[in-house]
Amino acid sequence: MVRSNRTAAQAFLLVLLLWAAANAVSYFVRSDGWGNLLGQAPQNGEAIGVPWLIWSGGGAFGTSHNNWLALLGNTAVTLLSAVAAYAAVARFTRRFPDVAKLPDEKADTHSRSPRRALQFRLRTLLALVVVEAIVLGGIRSYGDARPALLAAIYLLGPSLLLAVAWRLRDVIPTHRNLALLLVGLLFVPAAAVLGESIEGIRDFTRGLLGLFVCWVPQCVLLAVVISAFRGRFAEHTAPVVDNPRA
Repeated sequence: MVRSNRTAAQAFLLVLLLWAAANAVSYFVRSDGWGNLLGQAPQNGEAIGVPWLIWSGGGAFGTSHNNWLALLGNTAVTLLSAVAAYAAVARFTRRFPDVAKLPDEKADTHSRSPRRALQFRLRTLLALVVVEAIVLGGIRSYGDARPALLAAIYLLGPSLLLAVAWRLRDVIPTHRNLALLLVGLLFVPAAAVLGESIEGIRDFTRGLLGLFVCWVPQCVLLAVVISAFRGRFAEHTAPVVDNPRA
């Protein structure tokens, strides 16, 4: 029962992430010329929402408009499909428990090397925050903001997070997740300040919108790829511990 609930919960979460990715990608489909994420096409209209349009503004759309009814409808469709996936996977895993097992769970006799703890120093974290505050304050004060820098955050941020996760692959999962969270949080104020500073955007929230529409599809795709390769790695390369009693 525990195994069934765990797999079903993963299916529930996966459906939620897929709907989030679909909404993010819809920005590039519904907007004019991929919108105005970098401030170089302020005349373009922007819109987002799947299956119904929840926000639009600029260009042929006119003034900014939020459709709260569509937002509720999209939320309902997302939750209902996630619940349906949960129920279907739970039923399948109860009926075929062996088929539903992941490769790394089938190899439960494989040895696992002990994880190391990651040492966090308060002074180091404080120094990072101070440096970021100085850099972002300078960008905002002197207007030395470049669309290329914002584009780098949009396109390379998830890859950098993946690189950090790979570098810390032997670290306790809780510590690794905390490190990833800290690295990710460095990009959020950076994108927001750049969005307010770049001519053609001048909007604090546009940087956050760019993070959503660019990061969510990349993160979902990376998560699927990593999960697939992690299962094969556990099945084929994990060393087997000899049983001295055999």
